[in-house]
Amino acid sequence: MNVQRTLVIASLLTLCCTVGINTQTYADSANTMTETEQVQSKQAQSKEDNKDIKKTSAPVINSEIQDKQNSDNQDATQTAIVQNSKDIVSLHLQAIRNRDAHEVWHYTSGEFRGKFRSPRAALAEVKKSKKALYNHLSFDFVETIRHDETLIEKIELITRSGRRVIAFFKLEKDDEGMWKIDHITLLQPDSQAI
Repeated sequence: MNVQRTLVIASLLTLCCTVGINTQTYADSANTMTETEQVQSKQAQSKEDNKDIKKTSAPVINSEIQDKQNSDNQDATQTAIVQNSKDIVSLHLQAIRNRDAHEVWHYTSGEFRGKFRSPRAALAEVKKSKKALYNHLSFDFVETIRHDETLIEKIELITRSGRRVIAFFKLEKDDEGMWKIDHITLLQPDSQAI
C-alpha cells in the first residue's frame, strides 16, 4: 500500500513539475507522506528526469562518439600512410647503402624508372649526380608534407664526411595504390638545389 501511495504521489509530483504547479501544495495535502516517502519520491522524480535527459542527449552523444571514431580512423589512416611512406624511404635508403640496384629500383615509380634503361643505370646515376645520397651513413626524418595525392618526406642525411644534407623524397601512388619514390631533390644547408 505504501508503495502505491508513493507511486501516486511521485506521479503527482512529476505532473506538477511538468505543468509548473507548486509541489508543496500536493505534498501538504497528502499530509501522510513520511520523510522516507518524500526521499523515495524525489529519487523517483530524479530517475524520470534522468531518463528524459538521456533520451534527448543520447543522439547527440552518439553523434559525438561517431565523430570521434571517424576522426580516430582518419588519424589512423593518415598515420599508416605516413608510416608506409617512411618505410618506403627507409628501405630505399638502406638499398642505396647496400648498393642493391634491384632493391633501389623496386621502390621507385614507373616514371622514374622510365628515365633509365636498367636498375644498375639508375644506381650509377645516383652515384654520379647525388653523391651525398649515395654516400650517406645515416638519416633522420624531419617532416612529412602531404599535398593532394603526393607525399614529400623531408630527410636530413649525414654523409661519410660528416656533412648534413637535406633530401626531399617525392612519393606518388602507382596503379596498384602503393607509394613509390618519384623524385629526389638534395639541398645542402644554405644552398640551392643540387
